[in-house]
Amino acid sequence: EQALHQLSPRLEIVSLKYTDPYDLSKPMNITVEYRIPQYAVVGNHNLIFTPLVAKHMFSGWTNSYLHMNLGPKEREYGFRTRCSKLVDFKETVKLPSGYKIRYTPEFDSVSGSAADFSCHYKKKGSTLSFSQILSLKKRIYSAEEWPNFREAVSSVKKVMDAPVILKK
Repeated sequence: EQALHQLSPRLEIVSLKYTDPYDLSKPMNITVEYRIPQYAVVGNHNLIFTPLVAKHMFSGWTNSYLHMNLGPKEREYGFRTRCSKLVDFKETVKLPSGYKIRYTPEFDSVSGSAADFSCHYKKKGSTLSFSQILSLKKRIYSAEEWPNFREAVSSVKKVMDAPVILKK
């Protein structure tokens, strides 16, 4: 709950379900239904927003890869992360009445020995679905795997800053 409220203090949790985070024998699953009054930026008949899960709501210690220095294009030595990881985010946004999608960002997929990334939006009726998958395949990587890892994590960061625009 604290992680969600850090993204928006106006966030209202409607329902929250999650599996035991200490049971490492199976994937952790969190399902949150929420609303955020006045979350979108409004102006000139447009609503501008980024889906909450696109912002990687758990970007603190659980996603240390988001805080790595991705500047160097190559590395001389190998590197490590806390653990291998599969992050599978899905969000469904109910579109407000009278608004149509003007713009949804598009992203290139990334695939390699170190990491995979994919992200897309899909409109269905009065909803907009967001889906993002990031797979960090190892804990310890060779220097040669850095470009693939860097590209996948950089893609996640691009998604975090890419808003959707609705027009009235």
